[in-house]
Amino acid sequence: FDVIESKPIWYDYIISAVVRKRKKTNLEIFENSQNLLIKKIQKYVDNYDPKKVAVWGAGHQALALISLADLSNKISYVVDSASFKQNKFTPATNIPVFSPSKLKTEPVDAVIVIGAAYTEEIVGIIKNEFPDISQIAKVIGAELIKVNTE
Repeated sequence: FDVIESKPIWYDYIISAVVRKRKKTNLEIFENSQNLLIKKIQKYVDNYDPKKVAVWGAGHQALALISLADLSNKISYVVDSASFKQNKFTPATNIPVFSPSKLKTEPVDAVIVIGAAYTEEIVGIIKNEFPDISQIAKVIGAELIKVNTE
């Protein structure tokens, strides 16, 4: 809707809005970008044995991509630094979420970083604290980018 006017009414208890229906938004470009990213993630994960890939990031972007790409039987676990997200399961895909230390106790062959504004920081942590992980990819916008770990 396009908002024509909004104002509080009835002792400032209710917000009243006058709106009009707007032209439908064309989401074709968004949908194409989303589908391309999902295919890139699936192709990347398919290069590894099942359950030998982890995702670093349990935020809304990561959880949506994990679900949309149907990674429930392809990745081992999700790691996230936020303790309140740990020892729980991802919605829709039921993948366990652990602290980053899981990467040492149960190593994987590759990590996909989906950390929004924290992505570069996370890549740095992986390179410094988990040097045995040589395959890292990161989601930036609608792209999956392989990280040079040398």
